[in-house]
Order: sequence, then structure tokens, then C-alpha cells
Amino acid sequence: MNNLIVSVVTPSYNQAAYIEETILSVINQTNVHVEYIVIDGGSRDGSVDIIRKYASRLSYWESEPDRGQTHAINKGLQRTTGDVVAYLNSDDRYCQNTLHLVESYFSSNPDCMWLCGNVLFTNAEGNIMGRKKPLFSRFLAYHADASLYQPSVFLRRQVLDEIGYPREDFHTIMDQEWFCRIADRYTPHILDEDLSLFRWHSESKSSSSMHSEHYKQYLYERGVVASSYSPVTNSLVRIAPAASLFIFSQVARLVKVLMRLLGIRVLEMKR
Repeated sequence: MNNLIVSVVTPSYNQAAYIEETILSVINQTNVHVEYIVIDGGSRDGSVDIIRKYASRLSYWESEPDRGQTHAINKGLQRTTGDVVAYLNSDDRYCQNTLHLVESYFSSNPDCMWLCGNVLFTNAEGNIMGRKKPLFSRFLAYHADASLYQPSVFLRRQVLDEIGYPREDFHTIMDQEWFCRIADRYTPHILDEDLSLFRWHSESKSSSSMHSEHYKQYLYERGVVASSYSPVTNSLVRIAPAASLFIFSQVARLVKVLMRLLGIRVLEMKR
């Protein structure tokens, strides 16, 4: 049986401080056929020189202005030809042997449409601060609060063809909105392996202050997602958006605590 091809897309813009580590974490993967695409948004901080340094190891790369991160991700995904697809942001990394583990799992489990693994959180210098393991239920997914960590998520091409791409009008939780659409059709498989390292630093979207415009956009987008999957949620968000999202967050936190206490990684809950 032929090995599956794993396609990885890295979107980037002015990430010269981190992108070399990201690229190396992909091209140094072994025992796996990797198609690697880098889409740069016209960086002016030296990123292009770093990308060009590894051009011979890349399947495709470009550097030109785009409409933002999600547009760059989609441009890359549209160029992929592999059996399994993923994207890795230019400040994150894969662990050693990640893509071999992923390819082997998909090859051995033909019913698996998407796969989620553990993530290691690091500080700006790359020092490991902790580990998070994925949890999934449709209630969590429908409220954009599933503990599925984007750099450790991989999809079979069939999912991309059926579900489509991340929405470009989402800027903070485009990954969770995408996962929500996928979850509406397919239940993820969970792989209890460390697959990626997520870098937490001052410029990352996830580190935004609760009072920032970015955080306000995050709340708005969570409300849009939650409202799309429940008439009750839609009504509550319209009446009291901030309060309803706070309530949903607390309920989601309780669900996660109970799942962890009971040792449940995937909880099937249909609409």
C-alpha cells in the first residue's frame, strides 16, 4: 500500500523571528511524504530571505500582499494535492515524527476523517510551559469552545472537498468556525501524542487583552458561530450577547471538567 501524502500550509507575515524554526520543523520530518507550501503576505522584515533559503525543500512558496491570514491559508490549501491536509502558523512548530504518526494513523484508520492530537504550549523563547489534550463534544464545537488545538489538527482531503475552507470574514476564530462545520458531519479521532508546539508571545492573537479590539472581535465571532447552530442560542445572543457568551463559557468549562474527571475525550452529542 502506498503511503499517504501529507500537505502542510504555512501562512506568514513579518514573522522573521520564528519562521525558520517553523520551516525546519516541517522539512526535517522523516519517514513521510510531505508537500509543504509557504504563503507569505509580502513581508518586509527578512522573512522572504529565510523562506528563499529553503526554497529547494518547498513544494511551492510565494510572497505577495493578501487579504489577511485566512486568505493566505486558503490560497495555500487550494494548491495542496495531498491525501491529508493541515496548516501550521509561522510561529508554531511540529514535534519530531509528527507527520509520520499522522500518516500512519490515517493509513491504519480509513474511517478517520480528521485527527486531533496534544499540543505543547511554549513561551516566546520556545521553552515548554505545559501540555493540553484535546476534548470534543458537539455542544463545545457549536459554541466555538471545543478543546481542539489547531496546529495539532489534520484533515483527510475528502473533508476539505466536502466542507470547504475557513471563512475569510472570520479573523480570530476561523479555525474553530471551520472545526464546527466539520464536526457537524464528522466526529474527530483523538491521538494521544504530542503533535505540535504552540508559541505564546505578545504578538500572537491568543494573547490579546480582554479589553482589546481583537477580543471584542473574538466575542462577536463566537456569537455568530453559536447563533448559527441553535435557535435558543441565537435568541439569547441577540438579547444579551456578552452575558449569554459568558454563560456558555461557564457551561462549556463545566462540561470540560466533567469530561476530564470521567476520562472522556470524545462525547457524542447530536443536535
